[in-house]
Parts: sequence; C-alpha cells; structure tokens
Amino acid sequence: MNHLWYLSEELVALALFDPAITAEEKKAMVAALEIEVDNDPEKRIHVELQSIRTKELRDFVTKNTCNFFVILGLHQDFLTEDPATWASNAMYITAEEIAKSLTVTNDTAERGVALIQEYNGLLSKTEEQTQFIL
Repeated sequence: MNHLWYLSEELVALALFDPAITAEEKKAMVAALEIEVDNDPEKRIHVELQSIRTKELRDFVTKNTCNFFVILGLHQDFLTEDPATWASNAMYITAEEIAKSLTVTNDTAERGVALIQEYNGLLSKTEEQTQFIL
C-alpha cells in the first residue's frame, strides 16, 4: 500500500510496455480504456487495504489513461491490434522506446540527495562546519 503513491490513471499506461505483463492482461487494459470517468482524474488512486490483493492492472485503467499518450504525443493506433503482435508494430516500438526513456522523478531526486551529501562531505569533515555551510 505504501508504494501506490505513484499510481495514477495516466501512469498505469506504462504497464502496456512491460514485457512481464501478459497479452491477455493488456487486452483487458485496452478494453478498460472505454470506461467513462470524471474529466479531472485524481492525483493518486485510492485503494482499500482489504481489496488490494484482488486488484489487477485493468482495475486502474480508465478513459483518462489515454491522457498518457496525448501528453507524450504518442500514437494510440496500435491499441486496436492484438497485444501479441505489438512487438512488430512500428508505432508500438516507437512508443515503447519513449516510455522506456522516461526518467523516474524519485530516482532523480535520490541521485540529487546523494550528490549533495557527497558535496557536503567534500566541503567539511565536521558536523559543525557542515551546519555552518548549510
């Protein structure tokens, strides 16, 4: 439950590019794209603790998931084809490359913190001096 903070209707689309997700689950996700929801999606998806084990990726997909493709300017035409054939579809391959090139904000933030800590370690060897610098 503590790791769902990053899950949103838009970001669940990244699972469409995950080779570990079965073609059947991807088909179900594409079918879920037709579900009508509010035009203003929640920042975070709320899941009841009791139901988390019964949830599947398709349960988080809505019509708002298409915003992922719109925001990144990706073609969605491959979604009309069988997911088993996506690996040979040029539009899917292009979208997959873009999806794989996205940097994860949390990872970048962690690197930034590590860089600052290393920099602080080079500036000073004592806690008192470090506090003075900060």
